[in-house]
Amino acid sequence: MRSVYLLGVLLLANAGCSSGGGGAGGVGGHGGVGAAGGHSGRGGVGGAAGTPGDCVLSGDWETVGSWGDETFGYGDVVVLQNPSDDRLWQVVSRAFRGGPREYADVALFRSDDGGSSWTESQSWELSEGAIGVHSGAAIAADGTIYVVVREVMQAEGLPPNRLVKLLRRPPGGALLEVGAFQPEGSTDTRSNGVITRGGEAWFIAFDATPFPPDYHMMKYETGALESVDVIRYADPTNEVYVRDLAVSPSGTIWATGQGYDTETGTWHATIWEGGESGFSLLADIERTPGIQESDTIMALAFEGAERYWGAYYTVQDGENRWRGGYGAVDAPEGSFVLNDEFSLDETKSSVPHRIVVHPSGAVFMGGYAFDSADWQWGVVRRGTTEGFGSSDQFIRGGDGSHRSDVSDLFVDRQGQVWVAYTSRPATAWYPKSSTLKKMSCALPE
Repeated sequence: MRSVYLLGVLLLANAGCSSGGGGAGGVGGHGGVGAAGGHSGRGGVGGAAGTPGDCVLSGDWETVGSWGDETFGYGDVVVLQNPSDDRLWQVVSRAFRGGPREYADVALFRSDDGGSSWTESQSWELSEGAIGVHSGAAIAADGTIYVVVREVMQAEGLPPNRLVKLLRRPPGGALLEVGAFQPEGSTDTRSNGVITRGGEAWFIAFDATPFPPDYHMMKYETGALESVDVIRYADPTNEVYVRDLAVSPSGTIWATGQGYDTETGTWHATIWEGGESGFSLLADIERTPGIQESDTIMALAFEGAERYWGAYYTVQDGENRWRGGYGAVDAPEGSFVLNDEFSLDETKSSVPHRIVVHPSGAVFMGGYAFDSADWQWGVVRRGTTEGFGSSDQFIRGGDGSHRSDVSDLFVDRQGQVWVAYTSRPATAWYPKSSTLKKMSCALPE
């Protein structure tokens, strides 16, 4: 029997409850981990006047706000920025309970003052009686916002029926559903992430009912949503899990995750690249042959045209081990180097699933880690190719009553770094709350 790959199993078991923003659950019996959201098409660095690469990061996190209470669940936050101006957006999953009417929606909040204040712009309500969360959001070059939603309906006496919906908000327009996806015969369709490329929106959708699941590459363009390919490993019968998408410096789409090697009985970290004939395997990375049980790249980010970074984890001795590393874009397999290893307790699980690169060259990785008391903390690590030496931990309550996890990392065009982390009760999935913090970046005098 092959080794257990904890994260993959628990993702399938719990993805309907945790959001694609990373889900404030743990692994190894502690809950589920949502998949990484899109990192391309996020707005922010790359189009601003000025030189944010010259700014100096403060190193301190300033709390912008916290939202959510016992009746108003405020789920995972994704931060976006308009490509043409400095307006910021929050994309949020919400659940209203205990009032005259219980419902769930996806809301857009807008900030015109650099994130100091936020105003609800509009929302999209899920189907009556449905629950659900967004699993990622992205913004196109023209300012169009895309959000992928996992919606769960459950009729009395029947199992849940999950499907995936795509929402679109053009500049100045309304947030509306523009497509839905559920493979024929499926009742358990889920999704990971969303990115944009030109006028296209892309995301990952998979049917969790069969085993192994098929991972569909979904593309929206000119009003049509379609599955353009199904990700495969070296052998089409081998199992795969696809975690994240990113647009490479050359404009191709990279997909990352893991593939199962039937010969060695281990899971390799994998990268696929999209081309005219579909997605093909670009990198097959086995870091510690015969030792690790599972390797995965959870999220990707590019540093210029030459280097890519991966938020990476390994399952070893039954626990998830936080790793991080980088490689050359023109040789993504043979050049990959691990240069971070982190835990709050070496016997407990820790997983990074967010990563961004600051114009100054600093790299931020976010995720969660359990400490010796079994408290789950949201974690942000900061480093460079020389290694990661800085860590910040966030938790709600400070008494172990809540479990926290980073749901988003984002760098805006002014060089500010944003982190959102979600918290939930240690014994339940709801109600959730979210906290948004930023690290300022000032140009030298």
